[in-house]
Amino acid sequence: MDFGRKRWVSLFACMFAILLAGIIYAWSVFVNPLVQKFGWSAGETSIAYTLHVLVLAVTPILCGKLRAALTMSQYCLVGSVVYGVGVIMCGFIQSSVYELYLYFGVLAGLGGGMLYLSMATYVVQLFPDKRGLAAGLYTACYGCGALFWAPIASMIIESTGKVGSAFLYLGIFFLVGCVVATRFLHEVPPGYQGESGKGGAAPKPLAALSEKTTAQMLGSPMYYLILAIYTCGLCGGMMVLALGSPIIQGSLGYSPEKAAVIVGLFSLASTGGRLFWGFMSDKLGRLTVLVLLGLICSIAMIVLSRMSEEFIFLAAILCVPMCYGAYAALLSPIAVETFGAKHLGMNFNFLFLSFALSALIGPQIIASVKASSGGYGGAFSYGIGFGLAAFLLAVGFMVIIRKQRAELAARTAAK
Repeated sequence: MDFGRKRWVSLFACMFAILLAGIIYAWSVFVNPLVQKFGWSAGETSIAYTLHVLVLAVTPILCGKLRAALTMSQYCLVGSVVYGVGVIMCGFIQSSVYELYLYFGVLAGLGGGMLYLSMATYVVQLFPDKRGLAAGLYTACYGCGALFWAPIASMIIESTGKVGSAFLYLGIFFLVGCVVATRFLHEVPPGYQGESGKGGAAPKPLAALSEKTTAQMLGSPMYYLILAIYTCGLCGGMMVLALGSPIIQGSLGYSPEKAAVIVGLFSLASTGGRLFWGFMSDKLGRLTVLVLLGLICSIAMIVLSRMSEEFIFLAAILCVPMCYGAYAALLSPIAVETFGAKHLGMNFNFLFLSFALSALIGPQIIASVKASSGGYGGAFSYGIGFGLAAFLLAVGFMVIIRKQRAELAARTAAK
């Protein structure tokens, strides 16, 4: 089998593995059962979500030497075991919230970080000629986690009366499935540029604005601008994904089971955002889509803060994970086209810190506002500000990049 076919096998293996690693998107379904069983507050419980995202984000930076020493398949195998064991151990928590932090926050976050971030750059390397499509398909599967795992976890909790059983059964399934998927990850040939189309020539990828090492990227203002855009843009998504089920129950009076169905729909929204905007970014450009996402998220937060009519509220809240998913799909293509492909693995890891920063901000804002006011409207007002900031920063980013590309084209033409 030539690599043109192997890369599709590897992409589908990545998609399956990361679907199994997407339990974080179903997290809100576990919040109320954990609170009811152990007597923890929603804020204390939500720290596990924040810790999971933080650990996930910094893991590739800390594990850089291990990744360099292993093949993609070997590295993801280790990540699969750590992730699966972390979820399984959540089923054996006795009473301390620190057990939850260790098992879900640290272990599952560590394994998830080894899987998600390594494969996020890997799929773009598999498809340099279809970056937006590959990243969209891959991240769409990650976002599908809630679609499958939220209703299944809710069903297990309802039928057994034990939140630990949901962690245990799902963790075993995740462990076995991820291990099998890692056996189909093939190494990308050095200098691979994609496959020829019907016309006989591979589509030429958009040239990188520059090739920067990680140290050079960290010294560039563009890095901090992208980090700010993403941190602001993702805060709304972090709010909703961390406490989506309690938000829906509290705002619309839904039962836990009915709220779990809507949380499952978050996955459809996130998946649709990743696929649609990943595809559209290949057509319209990453910068245009980045601007649109900030605008859409701002409008959704305005609606959530002011409207209580069921249909409109649900439509708006589904827009938030849609934007979140789209941001996730665009990050690796933006990293390649701004800082080059040579050091993509480590550069992407540092850009992904925006997810950690937004996880520190979003869930804690909404939990604290709920604790102080008894509602969520005030937290959505913060979301409006974050969305507008993401929109304005994205406009500035687009102006700067287009100017730099015009200058680069002029220099190239003059040679």
